[in-house]
Amino acid sequence: MTHMNELLIELSDDAELTREDRYAQQQRLRIAIAHKGNHHREETEERREQLTRSGTII
Repeated sequence: MTHMNELLIELSDDAELTREDRYAQQQRLRIAIAHKGNHHREETEERREQLTRSGTII
């Protein structure tokens, strides 16, 4: 995630991209960051369910 945030900053400073291209690339990266966060949360919830049964940690 940290690396993705660093890429957002680099895109902001990229003088070779037009404003529209920069915005499009940043949006794609923001969507990827959001999906990664959702995937991590889902994995954590699934792991918790696997480790607990009937409210007891096994």
